[in-house]
Amino acid sequence: MRVYEHLSRGSTNRRRLNIEKFLDLKIALPLDLDVQLAVSDALQKAEVGIGKLREQLGGMEEELEDLVGSTLHYVFRKQQSK
Repeated sequence: MRVYEHLSRGSTNRRRLNIEKFLDLKIALPLDLDVQLAVSDALQKAEVGIGKLREQLGGMEEELEDLVGSTLHYVFRKQQSK
């Protein structure tokens, strides 16, 4: 969510993505294709799990999105520091 906030403008409920900033965004990718596939698989499983949680939690969706964004940010920062 922090990356999105940095790349967008507008009020909380009506954010618009800044296309230039988005296109300039650098994303670190592992060189090993097997690692890339493992990360992709993990993200797909996480997405399925998030969908199930959204169904169970109902109105708490916004809080869940913030938590997921923070968690993914932490995981990828931790991975980059290795």
